[in-house]
Amino acid sequence: MAKLIFGTTYVGMDEPCFCLYETDQLTPNSKEKHRYQVMKLVRNDRLTEFRRDLGHSKNFKAEQFFLMGGWQDDLTGKIAIEETVGRMLEMAEYMRTRVTVWTVPSQNLLDGYYKMKDKEKTKNRILIGRN
Repeated sequence: MAKLIFGTTYVGMDEPCFCLYETDQLTPNSKEKHRYQVMKLVRNDRLTEFRRDLGHSKNFKAEQFFLMGGWQDDLTGKIAIEETVGRMLEMAEYMRTRVTVWTVPSQNLLDGYYKMKDKEKTKNRILIGRN
């Protein structure tokens, strides 16, 4: 059975923050994809969600991410929080501005093979004389 998550329209920088994540989702009119920042806070012993639209997802080079600020005990259901909204927002800003681009250098396998063979041939040679 799904749990009801309460929403809020404001947050304080010193409030306990359970998690923060940024994800690309469709806008309410389902016409565009935007990046949303979602925070789950603890208020009155319940998780409360705050969402903020950050704009078009194509404007973000950074990948989507998820930051944990606390945890929930599976047996008791109690929530422990280690981080505040302010600190989580600082971490999110760092994650958003640090762009990691994964590139694989293009290689010609045959050229690489022959270069390796040439290195093996010349590896144990001793040069005598002038250069």
